[in-house]
Amino acid sequence: MLNNVQLQGRLTKDPTVTTPGSNTKVIFTLAVGDDYVKDKAHFVRCGAWNKTGEFIAKHFHKGDMMLIAGNLRSYKPNDAAYEQLEVNVEHVYFAGPKKEVSDEPIEPFVDEGDLPF
Repeated sequence: MLNNVQLQGRLTKDPTVTTPGSNTKVIFTLAVGDDYVKDKAHFVRCGAWNKTGEFIAKHFHKGDMMLIAGNLRSYKPNDAAYEQLEVNVEHVYFAGPKKEVSDEPIEPFVDEGDLPF
């Protein structure tokens, strides 16, 4: 069967890092725009494990644009009687503009003319 998901959207808040057992899981929500209804978004719960999750937690923050690829999985939240779906993220890509390295302005070089050569 086919179970592939590709989404592009913005993080609604900083990713949450959890450690169930010896693994690392990062959970986040992606706001994905609707192509048919203007000013509408769908909020999709996503989870990434181990190295992929650690990469997301380190490099992505609230408001960042990202592209994810993975598959759908169901889970039971807190021993509930129902199941919910989340995207199991296998690949993640930067989709927004490159961030600045520093917020401090760089001072221009001023030649004072007193160099010995």
